[in-house]
Amino acid sequence: VWMAMKGKAEWALNRYSVSYAACLLRPLRFYSPCMSFLPPAWQRRLERHPVLIPALLLAVWLAFTAGWRSLMLPDEGRYASIALTMAQNGNWGVPLLNHLPFFHKPILFYWITGGALKLFGATVWAARAASLVGAWLAGMGLYLFVRRHGNPLQAQWAGLALAVLAGMPFFFVGAQFANTDMLVAGMISATILAAAHAVLQAAQGLPHLRWV
Repeated sequence: VWMAMKGKAEWALNRYSVSYAACLLRPLRFYSPCMSFLPPAWQRRLERHPVLIPALLLAVWLAFTAGWRSLMLPDEGRYASIALTMAQNGNWGVPLLNHLPFFHKPILFYWITGGALKLFGATVWAARAASLVGAWLAGMGLYLFVRRHGNPLQAQWAGLALAVLAGMPFFFVGAQFANTDMLVAGMISATILAAAHAVLQAAQGLPHLRWV
């Protein structure tokens, strides 16, 4: 029975991975067939706002298997326990490890993870929410930057850049590992892309100060 369930899960994941890649590799105007499973009203809304489609696909791709394995010790257990303690005692200003202040890492990770644990319960998926957010931020930052500043051909195939990044093993695994690395990487990526966007906007005489 276990082998049958495992084989079925692997088949579903492989089919899902191929479908995801096929959707992202489409030019922007051809995304809509990938959303055929959604209600017609949602499809029309996504067609009016095409950026939502890769954003949704990336979120599903990263989060789909995030809860499949248990937390790994010591790192994931340590960071998740700090966030869980913060969510339980309501003290969002001081992260605690074994009842002692623990300021070794940026507190934003604990805020995101603690908020997810409070909203969705003490689950493995919620414990990895901050890493998922960081990976999603990096991926969407890359997609939007290429779509905005690439030439017409590059902008049309911005999904290809996103698919390559999302399919990288270290990026995918890092998005599903509860430590601060992926959130930091996502924030750094967003900062660099925002700065580059501001420079390019300024060179074109367009508003740019809000991106600095």
